Amino acid sequence: MEVINLQEFHIFKWNGKMFLFDISSSALFEIKEKIAYEVLKILKKEKNERKVIKQLVEQRKIKKQKVREILSEISQLSKNSKEKNVL
Repeated sequence: MEVINLQEFHIFKWNGKMFLFDISSSALFEIKEKIAYEVLKILKKEKNERKVIKQLVEQRKIKKQKVREILSEISQLSKNSKEKNVL
C-alpha cells in the first residue's frame, strides 16, 4: 500500500454538498458518496492506508472492498494531479 499525499487537496462541505478542491489544478469535484468524504477526512490525519481501512471496517462497518475502491480512486486522482504539475 502506498501513502496518499492529500496536501494538494482541500475537502469541504457547502450548501449541503461535499466537495474536493484540487489546489494544483484548480479543479473542483463534487463528492457524491458520504463514505468517500469520510475516507478523505481520515486520510488528512492518517496516512497509512491499512489503518484507514481497519478504522472504517471496524468502526463504521464499511466493507473492506468498498474502502479499497475509494482509496484507489483517491490515489489515481492524486497521481493525475501530480503529473499535470510536472514541468
